[in-house]
Amino acid sequence: MVDEGWDILASNRTLNEFGQLLHRAWQAKRSLDAGVSNSEIDVRYRQGLEAGALGGKLLGAGGGGFLLFFAPPEAHPRLQAAFPAHQILDVKINAPGSQIIFS
Repeated sequence: MVDEGWDILASNRTLNEFGQLLHRAWQAKRSLDAGVSNSEIDVRYRQGLEAGALGGKLLGAGGGGFLLFFAPPEAHPRLQAAFPAHQILDVKINAPGSQIIFS
């Protein structure tokens, strides 16, 4: 899936395809072992999709972390409304890659 993701990001393909790829990757990862997810994560992921996310990914480990959702800008208000008690961080894709945002 890495090659497909690179192709989506490096070509003129729509970024919505990247969100759909994230969804397929999450489904594949969940199929590997029941311990990859739990009922709370599954409910939250489903809420994100119902609010307009195209896909997502669980990031972090050891009882912490967060769900990353990929959604078109018009779905962002619905995602914020779906998760009123959670902190929402806007993430942007950029050419330089990861950068320190807190010092």
